[in-house]
Amino acid sequence: MYRRAGAEDAAALSQFAARSFVVSYEHLMARRELEAYVTDHFSDVIQSGELADPAITTFLAITNEIVG
Repeated sequence: MYRRAGAEDAAALSQFAARSFVVSYEHLMARRELEAYVTDHFSDVIQSGELADPAITTFLAITNEIVG
């Protein structure tokens, strides 16, 4: 199922984005650098701000959890 993301999805979306980034780049970056990037770019606050921005539209692919 696909649906538009809302403010209530911020925490789950930030966790999904952080996991996806780590899986994609853990073999290319030092652990400390990777953790710093995730902290700086995938927090609940950042995701909430993006979801509230009328210039950004976010859709989620969901099974029992966010998958894309």
